[in-house]
Amino acid sequence: MVKIKRIWRPTREIVVELLMDMRRPDMKELMMGPREPYTAVWQSIMDSKYCYVVRDKEDNLLAIFGIASWQMSVSKEKATPIWFLGTNKAYRHNRALVYYGRQFCVRFIDEVGPLCNWIWAGNEPSIRYIQHLGAELLDVVPMGKNGELFVPFILSEVKQ
Repeated sequence: MVKIKRIWRPTREIVVELLMDMRRPDMKELMMGPREPYTAVWQSIMDSKYCYVVRDKEDNLLAIFGIASWQMSVSKEKATPIWFLGTNKAYRHNRALVYYGRQFCVRFIDEVGPLCNWIWAGNEPSIRYIQHLGAELLDVVPMGKNGELFVPFILSEVKQ
């Protein structure tokens, strides 16, 4: 069982809690960005139209996810960035996260249209998940501090 709660702004406690147990691929991806991880998480929450915290029944943090309050052009299409940062405890709740992730993506697409983002090519759990939902993976592009490879995607319709 998981509990999902909307948040409207970041707090020091929630950002630190996430960073202390973040999944290795998510942390590596954050480290490649232009901001240090604390600022990147804080800003992701601040820039979100909707942002949610996911916890297990013992109140352990599993993830934080959201969609941006703005759109961007990806492959000549306007789309809203979606993001998900998980903890190591999230691995124990894959089935629930897949189930609720699908529901939230359907809801987000109904409201804002296609969803998008770039995933570090080494973040296999995130790439598998977004493919499972039905995202179109685009050509890999070099990005980040050292030209690491990232996979852009567009999710226009969730596979059922």
